[in-house]
Amino acid sequence: MSRRVILLLVLFTCGFLFACASGGKPQVSPSLRNETGPLPQNGTSSASHNETRAAPRTLRVVAAGDVLIHAPVRAAAALPDGGYDFTPFFEHLTPLFKGADLVCANLETPLAGEKSGYTGYPGFNAPSELAANLKTAGFTAVTLANNHALDRNWAGLLRTIATVDAAGLIYMGAYTSAEDRKNRLLREIHGIKVGLLAYTYGVNGSAKAPAGEEWRLGFTDSAQIKADLSDVRKRGAELVIVNLHFGNEYHRKPWPVHQALVQELFDGGADLILGHHPHVVQPFVRGSGANANKAVIYSMGNLISNQNSAHTDIGLLLDAMLTVGENGRPALGEVKLIPTWCHRKRDAKGRLTYRVLPMADAVKTPAAYGLTPADAAVLAKSLDEITRHLASLDAQPAKAVPEKSTPKAAPKKSKPKAAPAAKKKPKATAASSGQQVKPAKPLKPSASVTLAVPATS
Repeated sequence: MSRRVILLLVLFTCGFLFACASGGKPQVSPSLRNETGPLPQNGTSSASHNETRAAPRTLRVVAAGDVLIHAPVRAAAALPDGGYDFTPFFEHLTPLFKGADLVCANLETPLAGEKSGYTGYPGFNAPSELAANLKTAGFTAVTLANNHALDRNWAGLLRTIATVDAAGLIYMGAYTSAEDRKNRLLREIHGIKVGLLAYTYGVNGSAKAPAGEEWRLGFTDSAQIKADLSDVRKRGAELVIVNLHFGNEYHRKPWPVHQALVQELFDGGADLILGHHPHVVQPFVRGSGANANKAVIYSMGNLISNQNSAHTDIGLLLDAMLTVGENGRPALGEVKLIPTWCHRKRDAKGRLTYRVLPMADAVKTPAAYGLTPADAAVLAKSLDEITRHLASLDAQPAKAVPEKSTPKAAPKKSKPKAAPAAKKKPKATAASSGQQVKPAKPLKPSASVTLAVPATS
């Protein structure tokens, strides 16, 4: 036998004996084991023992109240070249929007174009520059479902949608087609599927959508809203935000009928309800029981307007953290309530100017906001009052009234007494027209509340 054959037999024998000693198991290098983790045993995957769960995701929402461009507000934005710039009105709010995923407001004026004529109350139409200016200020979305949506009829609403869309703003509550409505009700924001719904109690005048085109504008029909809630949930919505243009103008507390609607929508799947229309701030309320992770702000008041009767120059920013947990369930986290003040003053040329100021900061450093000591003193009292009011839902009205009607005045007697101011809807020639009126006495403060609303557990 040759030496080569003997050598091969020796090597084969040594290899066989080594394999037997090791039990026939493959050897894994330390480096490879560190990369892959422990090998599964008995043919099972390690994932079956430790189910992978998605990390919690958050959505920061900042919401504001009514954007009302009365004639004096429009005049204050006029530029020498004939254009308009509303951006300075919001410059003190822009830092508060930093880092937010959705910043929205109620755009309560059509943007129907200059040919349609610029007007204030009662039939609004504002310059188109307003949309781009809101975007520049940090807003990302507007709701168009309000009672002034058709102040320039359906053609004006369609032009408003086009103008807002061209500015890069998300629009809610009004649509260009049934398909547009379906697509707009559900959007992905910051990696979260969000339902964005918006509705109004009605519109000024008697304009109605053509038969079969009810998709044009959202109205507060509870059956339709609940159907939309169900639809977006079935299509994968992880969070649902509902804008409601409801409530009674200039009333600082919601009526029971509005509270009942909110409860109905909570039960139907709404997570956060944003209210507007009363032009004054109404309380913020968290849900209870099964709805403990839900909340409503009944009214955020006016963001910008020329109204200055009692409480109409004060608005509210709601800054909320919404979370989709590991289990896919939505939860309401920290909520900050930031009162704002629409500050009107005359410049050196006697021209009226407007600035929306965060009240707490303005009280702390009035000089930085161009406030006089007298302004600061008045603002401090207003801040204290609105702080107490925000979480108060005592002293409820005795009964609800229909949205389009006003509470009845006291019956006439031999010496009739006028109905209390708080229960009488202001006439068009006063606060609602943006004209200056004598402020009424503020309501008596109720239970105190902190502006930083704690997160639920």
